[in-house]
Amino acid sequence: MTHKNYFSDRLKTKTDQELQEIIDSNAYVADAKLAAKWILAERGKPTSYDPPQQAIKNDKPWISIKPNHSARKKYYEWRMLSFGLGCLISAFYIGFDSLIITRNSLTALTGTTRYAKVQVESVTTRGRLGHKVKSRKATLYFALNEHPKTFRLIENIGQAHKHPAYESISQSLQSAKSVTIWIRKSQHHAPTPKVFQIDANGQTLLDLNTVKMKFAWVFVLLLCLGFVMIGIALNSKYPRLIRKLMGRDSSDDDHNHALA
Repeated sequence: MTHKNYFSDRLKTKTDQELQEIIDSNAYVADAKLAAKWILAERGKPTSYDPPQQAIKNDKPWISIKPNHSARKKYYEWRMLSFGLGCLISAFYIGFDSLIITRNSLTALTGTTRYAKVQVESVTTRGRLGHKVKSRKATLYFALNEHPKTFRLIENIGQAHKHPAYESISQSLQSAKSVTIWIRKSQHHAPTPKVFQIDANGQTLLDLNTVKMKFAWVFVLLLCLGFVMIGIALNSKYPRLIRKLMGRDSSDDDHNHALA
């Protein structure tokens, strides 16, 4: 037999009528019909059945052919790479700059509390793969009578409904006779400067080191997340180069194939 596939040996005992019924039926896969056509042709009874192009290339129909996902793969590689670079930029622009700040870089604004309140609201953000993530954020708003500025502290509280620390600071500010807010000297004229320390009646409500530790955690998180996402994207796009940089060259792959 000139042509042969997986079904050829199974169908060679069939009669001409049975083979023709296989070709005409929709219950059989294309390769089965193709084998029936070849057998009939060998018997001198050619048919007009024209199989799909894919059936000719695939001689193992029980193995599913995976669609080409190269475009989707490139899309996710680009997204992961962009997200990783964004994390690194944010780490150095937001976290590291605030991490190395000292008391000499700050200036004090002293006055009396005009208002202080805590607001909790639901927020929806996008995850690293584009899916929606719902959570809540707490914002402490406060201002001083002597300075035309609005101060605020923001923190994501997950699924909680209150922020006890912010509530405590708000109550202390409302009852305090004197409040001192520490901000950057470079933000002295900013309408909403970043707050690094809060003192009320000589008592520290929010310490500079606590704020710096918070930024340190953000810095490390963004830094690690950035390197991980960039590493995954580059490993997906340039697997051989990454293996070579990690000490695994093509000889390792050849050795593995030889063992297989």
